[in-house]
Amino acid sequence: MKLRSILCAIDFSKFTGPVIRHGIELARRFDARLFVFHAVHCPHDPLYGTAEFERGGEMETQIARAVETIAALMQPRTVPWKSLVLPGDPVRMVSRAAEQVAADLVIGASHGHSGWQRMFIGTVVERMARNLTRPFLVIRRPDKDALDESFHDVMPIRTIVAGCDFSRETRPATEYAAGLAREFSASLHLFHAVESPIDETVVDSTRAPYGEVQQTLQERLHRRLNHLVSAAAAGPGGVKTALAPGLPAEQLPRYAAGQKADILVVGVRRHHKLEKLMVGSTTEAVLRHSPCPVLVVPSF
Repeated sequence: MKLRSILCAIDFSKFTGPVIRHGIELARRFDARLFVFHAVHCPHDPLYGTAEFERGGEMETQIARAVETIAALMQPRTVPWKSLVLPGDPVRMVSRAAEQVAADLVIGASHGHSGWQRMFIGTVVERMARNLTRPFLVIRRPDKDALDESFHDVMPIRTIVAGCDFSRETRPATEYAAGLAREFSASLHLFHAVESPIDETVVDSTRAPYGEVQQTLQERLHRRLNHLVSAAAAGPGGVKTALAPGLPAEQLPRYAAGQKADILVVGVRRHHKLEKLMVGSTTEAVLRHSPCPVLVVPSF
């Protein structure tokens, strides 16, 4: 597994520290280039459609201040880094920045919005997860000493849980999870939520009593999970497979919490806007409820 370029997307909130710390630790681990990115959001005049900051040079002032703030945050850091500040919508600009620096990993943080705000506009981090074409590590909670320079070790990754639904999004996510497991000598858990008690695509429910059918179904699902990643491919930590009845959005965070996972890996698929509004997304639900950082791996 190689990370040559890491992009930290920050907004100067209390979540900035954890994002930068994770970026620094991973840059040290992989000897990667570190880019600290911030988007200066520019509201548009509803009458003329122009950026309001463009009048009187306020946009340039905002960019200069952002560059200075990043420099102050990174002042004690010893890893090579570079700031990158772009004007515009954060989601579009982070995608542009990730392409510009050929980022192998983008790191951001979830602020945890809820209710009507999420239903109608979503959150920035969820929009990033839908639109980025690069792996995206989402930090869940800020910690007190996120910028404590005495912390020199890479973030501990001992247990990795990967959600698997056997769709085309599963393969890139499980391969990435296996790469992480090899790099950190972590144990890898492949988890599948069984939404239906009888899956006709896996086992014929008419060929045996219900209990026997259930046992056969679980055995075949375990084999399918084992075929995704071999123990040798995942490294010395080995591979474990797990099943649980229920919806993936509910069972995956629950399983990760039970295993005290250090990172949860999921794939992401594109949804039509209307479909997204009506049924939501498993990946986005996991982002809201995961007990640990979430690594979103796109399949496109």
